[in-house]
Amino acid sequence: MATWITDKDDKRVQTADAVATTIWSYTLPANTVAYVFVKIEARRASDGAGSVYSYSGAAKRVAGVAVQIGGTSGFSRHEDFVVSAAFGVSGNDVILQVTGIAATTIDWRARLEIEYYTP
Repeated sequence: MATWITDKDDKRVQTADAVATTIWSYTLPANTVAYVFVKIEARRASDGAGSVYSYSGAAKRVAGVAVQIGGTSGFSRHEDFVVSAAFGVSGNDVILQVTGIAATTIDWRARLEIEYYTP
């Protein structure tokens, strides 16, 4: 029997350096194709300056590990600092990583929606 699932999540993390940090991951069931949509807000703790992002991407897991389908699409807006976010896959998981700025505390929030289909 085919399954169509929609799942939503809200994640938060704080970074204090320029190292990629996984804010969200989702293990794809075998034989699945998935669509992910994410909205991200980043706020510099020292003064409240902000950046926002919106991304969408796709992945599949047929046999073995997850594979990203094509690239991602989206937009970003930055106040006076630039941080980054990236959608991808690792093993059986779809992941979202954020990267802050060296010696700077950034508070992140990500709102995610994943839809996947398993025949």
